Amino acid sequence: AIVTVISWILALLYMFFVMMDYDKISRAFKGAVPRKYRKTAIRIFGDVTNTMSRYFRGQALVSLFVGIIFAIEFQIIGLPMAIVFGLSIGVLNMVPYLQLISLPIAAFLCIVQSVATGCAFWPLFGWTFLAYCICQAIQDLVLIPTIMKQQMGLRPAIIFLALSIWSYILGFIGLIIALPLTTLIISYYSEFVLHAPNPLHKQQPTPKKK
Repeated sequence: AIVTVISWILALLYMFFVMMDYDKISRAFKGAVPRKYRKTAIRIFGDVTNTMSRYFRGQALVSLFVGIIFAIEFQIIGLPMAIVFGLSIGVLNMVPYLQLISLPIAAFLCIVQSVATGCAFWPLFGWTFLAYCICQAIQDLVLIPTIMKQQMGLRPAIIFLALSIWSYILGFIGLIIALPLTTLIISYYSEFVLHAPNPLHKQQPTPKKK
């Protein structure tokens, strides 16, 4: 657990310093590409940046709703620190399905509530587990299909298939990059194989001449 916490802290620090020098890193990357391939590399880099930005916007919105739903559920059940714990689970949800690691903490809060109030532990934990199931169903059946389809342009079946395949291939990292990578693959396949318009490059409407 200590090693995991330290690794997350180092990763967050790394991301912080990368974001501080993002413009310099971007210019250095573009300058390091040979002039012959620079236009293609810059285009791919822009597509990746755009896709990741859309993904994180959508995932942040999903996580916000998940955190609010958990906070309301825990408040109704009567768990200690219901609002803080619920919103914390929403933050964990920035990585799909990572909120499930909070179940042991939920069980501990059920024990605390049981000791403090004298109520039975198992019924309380049963209601808490049911809250997880309800929120997961809302997330999978409503939030992800609606929000991610709008942000990424993927159908619900493709979303769940992409999460399953990439998580199987790359594990934890696959859950993070599954939707952006799938969006890029489908976009380039449409453009270079099917010779259809690339959905990432929506043409701007040309102004009408007066």
